[in-house]
Amino acid sequence: MKPRYRMAIGMFLLVVVAGGASAGIFYVEGSQAAVYAQVAIIPLLVVVGYLWVNQTIQSTGTSRTEFERRKARKLGEQFSDVWQLAQRIETEYPEGITAAEWEELERYVGDLDSNGIAFDPDSGTFDVGSRNLGSLEDINRLENEMGDLDGWVLAQVTENIQSRIREVNTTLERLSGLVADPWTVDPETVPAGGPDRYDTTQSWQEVGGYLDDCYQAADEVVEDACGALQDALTSTDSASQEAEELLSDARQAATGRRYDAAVADILDARDMVERDAATTFDDQQSAIEALLRTASNKSFDRYLGPSYQEELDGYAGELRSFDDAIEIAELRRVRDAVRDTCLAVVEELEGQLDEAIDALEGADVPDGWYERPPAAETSFVQTLRSSSDITAFRSEFDTAADSLLSALEAVKPKASVVTGFDRVESQITETLRTEGSVTGADLPVSDLEEQFLGLYYRKHMDEVDFDPNVPQLVMAGGGEEYTVDVSVAFPEGGPEREVTVTLSGSTTRERRCRTPLVAEASFEEVPYGEYTLRAEPADDSYGSVERTVTVDDDISVGLELAEVSLRDKLCEGVDIDIDQILPTISSRFESRFEEESYLSTEMSFPVDSEYIPCLLAVWAQREGHDATRHDGKVIVYDTERLRKEIENVIRYNLDPGESKSYDALRGNFLSAPVSDSTVQELVRGSSEQDVVAVEPTQLTKEEQS
Repeated sequence: MKPRYRMAIGMFLLVVVAGGASAGIFYVEGSQAAVYAQVAIIPLLVVVGYLWVNQTIQSTGTSRTEFERRKARKLGEQFSDVWQLAQRIETEYPEGITAAEWEELERYVGDLDSNGIAFDPDSGTFDVGSRNLGSLEDINRLENEMGDLDGWVLAQVTENIQSRIREVNTTLERLSGLVADPWTVDPETVPAGGPDRYDTTQSWQEVGGYLDDCYQAADEVVEDACGALQDALTSTDSASQEAEELLSDARQAATGRRYDAAVADILDARDMVERDAATTFDDQQSAIEALLRTASNKSFDRYLGPSYQEELDGYAGELRSFDDAIEIAELRRVRDAVRDTCLAVVEELEGQLDEAIDALEGADVPDGWYERPPAAETSFVQTLRSSSDITAFRSEFDTAADSLLSALEAVKPKASVVTGFDRVESQITETLRTEGSVTGADLPVSDLEEQFLGLYYRKHMDEVDFDPNVPQLVMAGGGEEYTVDVSVAFPEGGPEREVTVTLSGSTTRERRCRTPLVAEASFEEVPYGEYTLRAEPADDSYGSVERTVTVDDDISVGLELAEVSLRDKLCEGVDIDIDQILPTISSRFESRFEEESYLSTEMSFPVDSEYIPCLLAVWAQREGHDATRHDGKVIVYDTERLRKEIENVIRYNLDPGESKSYDALRGNFLSAPVSDSTVQELVRGSSEQDVVAVEPTQLTKEEQS
């Protein structure tokens, strides 16, 4: 059994024995004796317990000295872990651990040694052995000082790596004239210490990864700078061997992380390249500027749109930004781009010229209206491609652009005219026959009006005259005019009925006729063209009829009217289900009819007004009432009631020889405001029709014989 367990059991047994003794005395002698016994037993237990514990401690070797040795051993292990951590970091990232950190750690080595802990820096091990240890207070103090030593090391690694990144960035900034963005990694993004200054949860490998990224970016910056100078060397008339060697040294220095040396070599090489490239740079820049000026003076955007000119303007802006001979490689890139754009311009202009010529030569045009331009016989693109010198290229481009633009100006409008002439020609012919003349404003085109009219004139010189100043075509003798005779027949004879005949087209004409059976109407001097002929009877019992006619000669047209119900007329084109809507409003119609004795479209109902005429007509038919339409109004009325009202007026309110106007009848005697024609029909069907004369505006009671 372990000593500490034996000690605990022994103390427990002593307490049990003392308690048992006190209980026995209490049982035998009483409570007072038990109290005296307790007073004697307690000191005895303290003495015996002390002797027991002391004996136990001595027998197991647990002493103050052994305790100090354990603490010293633990402290040595803790420092050994920190020392080995620093060695690993230095091995992978030498910049992370500097001499300052090693000096601080070596100070702790001395503190450990002075407290009896021998530490070997080479192996990272320690030994307490039989050496005299420092006091427990000194060991505790040293333990407190080293309590966060690993966190301090990690924090120093972060600060050192941030410092190294700043140093690299500062060094590479000197290459800003060669590289657009010489920046590597933002040192502020490297994780910093936590709330207690040291963020020991931050892996030192992760922090080191930022330095790796910095070195990778720095190598790319050095390579970009060397590449730019290498291109410049290739672009100069004479290459410098010494500059080549400097660039090789710079790459080698960057491999060894010696970026200050790499930058110095690059800048020395730059000075050499600038010296060698200065003359070539100035000559090339001047030649490109001359080509751009030539191109900007050509109005090819009329045919190609603004994209090419905008592209060239962009290159001109780039060219203005070059002010250093070291940029000769970029200068030549712009030169090649400008050359390619100018070549594309000429190639597209040639393509448009070929298309225009193909359209003209494939069309049926009068002789002499078109001549093939000389530019069509030359391959300007081939000539430009064979020109390697930028100055010669500019001269060839100048000639090509002028020749092609001049040719397009001559043939492109005519090609556009022949392409759309078939459609425009027919419209010109139609307008000439109708109006006798055509101007440019009459054509369905936004430009080239003169060319369209001119081509028409060249093809119809015997028929028209052409005034290019307006421009205008005039037909000899003016436009064509004819007579249109129209007959409109009712299906059966009857009283005289009114019919309106309308001829609508370039002009609108109207004739009103009254006839019992067949009406005749004539329209004279009608211009040539297509017209709509319509016959509209005033009587709602007949439907209208419409026909399209072409007036290209004197013509006669016969129209036949057909009977049609008012309901069919009113419901024509109605796009709702009348049978579904009518039941919802029938009660409104009924109550209003009882109140007013008639219904009218001028009354208000909870339905869209465009459907009311049809709904009234259908309701009247279903309820046995009559409906009529007059002056745009539909009126539903009770025929028998109105007839009786009229008969009463004739019997009791008209004396022989006396007259009453239809307005007076409607205003004073009739329950519905029906039209004059409806009143006349009701009179003719009444029992009093023989005693009254039905006149156009009134009723007159005849004298009794």
